[in-house]
Parts: sequence; C-alpha cells; structure tokens
Amino acid sequence: MRKSFFKQVISTLDSPLYITDPSGVILYANPAFTLVTGYEEKEVLGKKSSILKSGRMPQDYYERLWSRLLAKVSWKEEIINRRKDGTEYTALQYITPVCDRRDRILYFAALQYDLTREKELQNEKEIFFNVNIDLFCIVTEHGIIKQANSAWQYILGLDYEALEGRLFQEYVHEEDKESFFETQEKLIRENDLTQVDLRIRKSDEEYNWVSWRIYHDRKKKLFYASGRDVQERVEMEQKIREISNTDPLTGAGNRLKFDGELQKELIRAQRYQLPLAFMLCDIDHFKRINDTYGHYRGDVVLKRFVQIIQDSRRETDQLFRWGGEEFAVLCPHTNTDDAVAFAERIRKLVEGEDFKTEQPVTVSIGVAVFRKDDTGDSLLRRADGALYEAKRTGRNRVLSSE
Repeated sequence: MRKSFFKQVISTLDSPLYITDPSGVILYANPAFTLVTGYEEKEVLGKKSSILKSGRMPQDYYERLWSRLLAKVSWKEEIINRRKDGTEYTALQYITPVCDRRDRILYFAALQYDLTREKELQNEKEIFFNVNIDLFCIVTEHGIIKQANSAWQYILGLDYEALEGRLFQEYVHEEDKESFFETQEKLIRENDLTQVDLRIRKSDEEYNWVSWRIYHDRKKKLFYASGRDVQERVEMEQKIREISNTDPLTGAGNRLKFDGELQKELIRAQRYQLPLAFMLCDIDHFKRINDTYGHYRGDVVLKRFVQIIQDSRRETDQLFRWGGEEFAVLCPHTNTDDAVAFAERIRKLVEGEDFKTEQPVTVSIGVAVFRKDDTGDSLLRRADGALYEAKRTGRNRVLSSE
C-alpha cells in the first residue's frame, strides 16, 4: 500500500525524476522523464544516467558532482542534457543520496526542473534588452544600477557594464536631481508607472535630455526604467521657441517675448520689493531714413541700433523690438538714476555712430521705474508718456516719468 502510494505520487510529478544505483545505473524513471527526454522508461532501465550527457558540461562538473554525492551530500546545480532526438535542454538538477540504516548508499534520487523555456525567454529578453535603441536599466530603491543595456554605450558613450554598481544619480544633471528624487519617492509611495525628463551625463561630460518611463516593483524593490534620447527634440523645441520669441530682422526679443518677460519681472519686483526700470526707445525721423535711403538702409540702421544696445546692456537687461523703429528695454534691479544714466549712454552712442547716412541718426528715450501699485499697463503708459514728451520737446533726449 505504502509502496504503491509513493509510486503514484512520483508518477504524477510534472518534473522528471529518476532513481539510480550507487554506480549511476537507472532503476526507475517517471512519466515526466519520458515527456522531457523522449526516452521511454524501458529504454533507459539498466543504462547509466550518462545517456543524457550533452557534452556541453566541463569535466570538473561531473567530478564535483560525484565527489559530493559519494560524500553523501546532496547536489543542486544547473545542467545541460541531451534528449533522445539530439536536442538539448537545460535543467536545475537535485540529486540526493538515499542511504540504509548503516549509512551505506543504496540509491541516488534525481529530480530535474526543466529550465529550457526559462532560459530561452531569458536569452530573448537579453537580446531585446541590448538591441533596443532606448536606454534600459534596472535600479534598486537605493539608486544602485543593477543592469544597463548597450544603448548607454552608443547613445551616451558610457560603458554599460561599468555602470553596474554605480549610483544612477551620479549621471543626473545637478538641476534635475530634485525632480529625480521626487519621482523615486512618488513611485515607492504609489507603486505606479510614471514619466520624467532628466538630463543624463555623457562620457564627454556633456548632457543629453532623456525622457524616462519608470516602473517600480514593490516586491523586488527595483525600478525598471526605459529612457529615450530626446536631445534633438529638445533642441528643436528651443529653436522654435527662439524663433517664435525673436524679431527676425534684428535678433531682439519680439512683442510676444516682451509680454511674458514683463509679467515675470513685475511679479519678482512686487514679491521681493526690487527696483525695475523700463525704457522705450524711438529712432528719430526713421521714416525719413526709409524714404530717403530705402528700406534696405533702414534695416541696416535698425540692426546697428540694436547691436549698440546689446553691446551696452548688462546680462540681466533684456531688449525687445516694440514695433517699427521702437524698442523696449527691461532693466531689473535698476533705480531711476541708473536707468536714466544707461539711457543717456545709449543716446550718446547712437548720436556718435556713423550709420552711413547723410542724415544724422538719433534716438529719444522715455524711462519709467516700477512703483508698488504698478501694473504692466501703468508702467508702459508712464514710459510712453515720457517718450512722447522727449520727442515733443526736441528729440534726441532722455526723459523720465519719475
């Protein structure tokens, strides 16, 4: 009863099991053995288990195996075997010595777990991992890179094998690290799939923008990240923004750009109680220049006028083409006296410049400085009023509304 019970249990196992005598001669094989190896039980009974040898295992593998088994120690290791039809399969093999009461080996019981499909899937994943054009990596919750694919090498010039064991944040731009850590914490907290754009350091110490999709496996405590190099897209978007915000003739900011920057500077001035100056510049009698010398010469005058201001302004000052021959200058951290002095310097430089026209080229400038109750419109109106007064009282002069 007991014997038939155990035989029934062994027969229903999904994994191959066979039993040998101490010399390795097969005494029993279950039905799963036949399914995996292709050998019927009657074909292997009385034959050594070496019938399954593939020739792929090193000799010391079998020496270690027999050394342990004869020492009555169980064996557990992967092996590549050969089926009856000549095909190979990979198995995780457990072999246990069965001893009698005197501790003499009677049998070896070998159980195999077929890993062939798992190995195939692993190899397929490995191939997919490394042929993909996107950056792949597996990162621990502590930020340590466990694995990276070869795309790191041909996109960023980084040795992907050398990345293993390094901290992911080492390669993140300093300005993007806060965003990286926030994303990491959110994923751990919410266990969701998320997207984040980060600048990643290349081998030449430059940075590329990479758009990441990251999944967190809470059980394994791992992040699985796929990153697409979007540097070209970012550069194109920047160029489009520059074009949409730039006057094509002079290179100064356009009215659209001015509206956005004015609001930013007003908010900053109001929040931190900082001085802010605004200047409106109008080239005197510009229509006469166009009518006398033609629009080409007029364009040359406009471009040279802009260059004079660009060469004179601070890095924080911003120049915009307001319309036609009118230009606006935003000067953060600038009080009335400094703004008037700057405007006067521009006026003198323009007056002294040779524009290759018989008619002298001069400029009138109106200056207004931010007041605590100012809006964008009120600041503009005061500067425009000062400019109007400068032109009404003789042109080629600077007047302040303050």
